[in-house]
Amino acid sequence: MPIGHHARQFLLAAITAGLYLHGSTSIAHTTFKSQAYEGKTDDNALKIGHGCEVSPGVNIPVIAQSVVFPMVRPELSASDTSTVNSLGDVIVQGTLAGLFDSIQDRSIFLTQGEKQNAAGNATGFWSKNGKLGVHFRGRVPFQFTAPTFVAASCAKRLLVKAAVADICDVTAPTVAAGKVNLWIPDNGSQYANDGKAAGVDGVGAAPTLTVNRDLVTNPFANPAACGAGIDVTVTPAATEVDSRLQIPGYWSRQ
Repeated sequence: MPIGHHARQFLLAAITAGLYLHGSTSIAHTTFKSQAYEGKTDDNALKIGHGCEVSPGVNIPVIAQSVVFPMVRPELSASDTSTVNSLGDVIVQGTLAGLFDSIQDRSIFLTQGEKQNAAGNATGFWSKNGKLGVHFRGRVPFQFTAPTFVAASCAKRLLVKAAVADICDVTAPTVAAGKVNLWIPDNGSQYANDGKAAGVDGVGAAPTLTVNRDLVTNPFANPAACGAGIDVTVTPAATEVDSRLQIPGYWSRQ
């Protein structure tokens, strides 16, 4: 039987609404604001898309955030499945340590701090004592200096995965749905395992900072072998997530 005019309108509206909701969900993750470009220093930000859902359609505010970048024995993979032995094979600096710097900003969180290595280089950051209104989107700013690609590498992009905890409630048990969103790799960390078991949002959806090679000033040393180039992904190791995602004295996996 042919579908009537009003039925067709209703069906179209329902499909449109469904696509909108799907799209809204897909863009509501915590993500990076911008891509980065080789050799350039620019301001960037982590975009917080929503708070923690305590019941269907009901969120509570994000009050703190912890961010870990891949620094200590990170996982490396290439889009062509070739082996990448170390980050030094891809970028001249050989590490991401010191390329990130926090920007003081109290629009969401009143207290900020950096995670640092023994040399005092930033390897991540944290913020607390805040409140992001549930009807607002958040921006947590930082500065990033994009590294230089190794000329002999065929990498055209470096995809930097971060581990981010958007914290809404610090009471135990802390890794629980409605208390935290864990935008972290699903690579075997205890945070990821506990988060999946507890139905926490974000596990496996780590935000990705794309670093683009400048192929004009830094072309492939062997273009015939590289072709269009490859993507190299660098991800925090499970042990690094477990050891560094906490905010000491304030929030950790319990």
